[in-house]
Amino acid sequence: MTKIYFSVNDKSNFGTYQAQVSNELVKYLQKGLNFTVEFSLDDESKTYPQLKAIHKLCSLYANRLTESQGYKFSLEMAKESIKYRFNFLRLANDVEAFKEALKIRKEKEGLGKKMTFTEFNFLVRKLQETLMLPRSFATATKEEMIDLITNFEAMARDMGWHEIKIETKEMEELIKYYS
Repeated sequence: MTKIYFSVNDKSNFGTYQAQVSNELVKYLQKGLNFTVEFSLDDESKTYPQLKAIHKLCSLYANRLTESQGYKFSLEMAKESIKYRFNFLRLANDVEAFKEALKIRKEKEGLGKKMTFTEFNFLVRKLQETLMLPRSFATATKEEMIDLITNFEAMARDMGWHEIKIETKEMEELIKYYS
């Protein structure tokens, strides 16, 4: 899925954005694919430049982890790692708690232990109260995203990973967005 973000504060790039939209349409039409075009207003509680920045940091982080750990880290793995590291978590919902309980029950069965319905239901309720899972970056408020980016860059700086940072131009875009 491709998202193209238009900012009223960035009128000088409207032509570029218009060309991107046109290119995407042509690409899908040439491939003979069915597709949907959707227009929506921005949720002012978060910004596209912030999401773009955190994804860039995670991409750089994945590369650094791959180099230092000798194991290929994907962007998704890096994002999950950062969410846990900075406690960007939420309580599991009913379905997620149920799935985790099923997994635990299956592991116990593998060890030759049976779980009663009462024990299983108790486990599901307990997991709903205690199981913390990563949140989506898209749910972050502006303030939470600023904290994540700031903490992320500080962690990278402390570890001597100086390439993991937002470039001056990107930081200017974030500042300009809030002006």
